[in-house]
Amino acid sequence: MDSEPQNAFAPEEALARISAMAGIQSSLRSRFEGMTWILWGLVAALQATTLGFLEEAGLTDAVGGHSPASALAHLWIAVGIIASVGVWRAAAVNFDPAISRRRALAFFIGFPALFALSSFGLDHTAIGAGPFGFAAVAAILLVAFAVANPVHFTRRGRWTAALLAFVAGGVAATVWAYGSSGFVPYTLAGAAIGLSWALAGLDALYRA
Repeated sequence: MDSEPQNAFAPEEALARISAMAGIQSSLRSRFEGMTWILWGLVAALQATTLGFLEEAGLTDAVGGHSPASALAHLWIAVGIIASVGVWRAAAVNFDPAISRRRALAFFIGFPALFALSSFGLDHTAIGAGPFGFAAVAAILLVAFAVANPVHFTRRGRWTAALLAFVAGGVAATVWAYGSSGFVPYTLAGAAIGLSWALAGLDALYRA
């Protein structure tokens, strides 16, 4: 008569271990989302500061339209994409972030395209240039992120994106009300948006 294996678990113990593993997976996913928010908060702040510097130096058109120099500021987006790939690959070592190659490709092509389209459209309106346009585009991208959920964020992560879109919209409304442009308004707008993203990321990291 065969005896039970020495390392066999009782049903209750097996369920407890499965529950503990699910909790660990949820915590890791929350931290992954937090690192992503912090990363893009830095990207947003650096991009806005660079745009403000270029405008102050007379290398961009504050009234509307694009200039070759403004493309330098958007290189921060490429940096953010490359860094995101590293974060997501590191996350995949511990858990599957549920990001297929097709979804990742759609994200890395679709969102820069949406950024370019939104920026181009706003730059050719009477109120769309400068820091207002930057903040408004950030709000548009966040709404799209919350709705499309391109990298399978948790429900809490999607609500975070919606809240951050509201903050970016508030920044855009403030800039529009004051009608200001230049290095300081750009930097303040970028700092407000970037700080909100970083705080959301820290909350996800340390509350997990």
